[in-house]
Amino acid sequence: MSNWVELYKQQGFKGLKTQGQPGPKSPLTDNDRRKLKAAILKGPQSFGYDTGIWTLRRIAAVIRELTKTTFKTTQTWRIVTSLGFSCQKPTARAKERDEAKIQNWRLRTFPRLKKMGAETSLFTGLS
Repeated sequence: MSNWVELYKQQGFKGLKTQGQPGPKSPLTDNDRRKLKAAILKGPQSFGYDTGIWTLRRIAAVIRELTKTTFKTTQTWRIVTSLGFSCQKPTARAKERDEAKIQNWRLRTFPRLKKMGAETSLFTGLS
């Protein structure tokens, strides 16, 4: 039988309450955490990566490089969020993007197309 079943039998619900014991101490020191935060703020390209996007795998590699400690993805995510970072989706934009043409289309072409769509309904003449 499980240990918690025995505790319940002996002490009831009181026996199932947590004793307030924290989990294991992190192998990262406060200094390690400061170094890691500074490294993340520098960006992945300062560590030789081609793009400016951090992934958990990249961050785990940086932690390993800075502290000689290895973490799996889940623990890496916990460390990153404890440092105040959150998941961000990069805005992808084409290099060839022409803002002037886009603005022109929005102001001139789109309103004209919108009016045309209202005038010529797909259901016109159907009875």
